[in-house]
Amino acid sequence: MIYSITGIYKGFIGDYLYLENNSIVWEIVMPSNSTAMPREGDNITVYTYLYHKEDMMQLYGFWDVKSRNLFLQLLKVQGIGPKQAIKILSATTVDTFISIINENDISKLSLLPGIGKKTAQKILLVLKDILVYPHDDSQHLDSIYNDIIVALSDMGFEKEKIRKILPDIEKTLPPEMDRMEKEQELLRLAIIALSK
Repeated sequence: MIYSITGIYKGFIGDYLYLENNSIVWEIVMPSNSTAMPREGDNITVYTYLYHKEDMMQLYGFWDVKSRNLFLQLLKVQGIGPKQAIKILSATTVDTFISIINENDISKLSLLPGIGKKTAQKILLVLKDILVYPHDDSQHLDSIYNDIIVALSDMGFEKEKIRKILPDIEKTLPPEMDRMEKEQELLRLAIIALSK
């Protein structure tokens, strides 16, 4: 599994972002709703998911862990493939989508591209108890913790162990780190600590 790629931003054409890493330019399908596109030449990190079938391989990418996690949860819904999941993520934000799920709002869900009433009902049935970000029992933690907890638990680590180590790891990080740097470093160090 390719969890993330860090490299030089080379541009965005259609649905594809191009990212150079070690002389390889990756072609990554991305949601198109970002309002803060990097400038060409910027060093960026994209969180990724490699979709593999008998006749194709495609790399999908996201600006944050939360969007990647929602994409993976959408793939659990019968009838929604990666292209449809990307369309949904392009049409809304993660927080708005989760609010719609928590409110059981089939009418709003049906307004998203490619989602009819039957598909909306399937989404609510499958994801109602899975999308935990706003109501996770760790809501007293910073939201950055919630993203990492979901990502690490998807990798198979125990939530309780994750919650215990994150505050201790954060204390070791320089206070001047921005949110994205902190999230990447917390995730990296947590994987190391949990794998021991």
